[in-house]
Amino acid sequence: MYYYLFTVGYSLSGKTWLVDKIKGSFPGKFESVETRSMHDFLNTMDLFKDDNTVDGTSYEIRQEATYELRKTMIEFLAKKAVNIIQDSGNQIKKDRQERVGAVKDVVEYVKTILIFVNPDMKVIEKRAIEADKRLVEEGKLETWVKLIEKQKERMEVPTTSEADYFLEYNGNDWESVISKLKNILNAPVAQLEEH
Repeated sequence: MYYYLFTVGYSLSGKTWLVDKIKGSFPGKFESVETRSMHDFLNTMDLFKDDNTVDGTSYEIRQEATYELRKTMIEFLAKKAVNIIQDSGNQIKKDRQERVGAVKDVVEYVKTILIFVNPDMKVIEKRAIEADKRLVEEGKLETWVKLIEKQKERMEVPTTSEADYFLEYNGNDWESVISKLKNILNAPVAQLEEH
């Protein structure tokens, strides 16, 4: 059985932190497709250089390039039957459906697991304010609060029908997410096929 696990959530919601906890709980089980790594790679090229704003000239083209890189990497790993864990925001339903469809087109026996990282919005907003303060202290422009506001405009809350398994993480009880994943990953194949 092959697994494609992906997160949905805002920036600063705890997606990457949770993915690290999952990887630590299941060593060697998943290959991580990390958005930050892709952004770091793109920042080596002038066209995609991050000016740390959502209004900058490189923001949209970097978003598009990251989308294409992520899609290509997911399809490549799926062809190799490597279990994937993807930590990006996946905020647009159409994009989520395309990725799930691409994986299912490549791998016959795949189970998809969507984790909605959904802490209270006040927690995310507080983190954004704190992150902006650190940027200002470093002599950089504030960006996080604007980014969260931009994401609020486009976020499409996921539904249980978008994946074989739907888990929600509220920002507090990560151990229950790990426990549910253990049940999924350790289930006999016949039980998984029924789901």
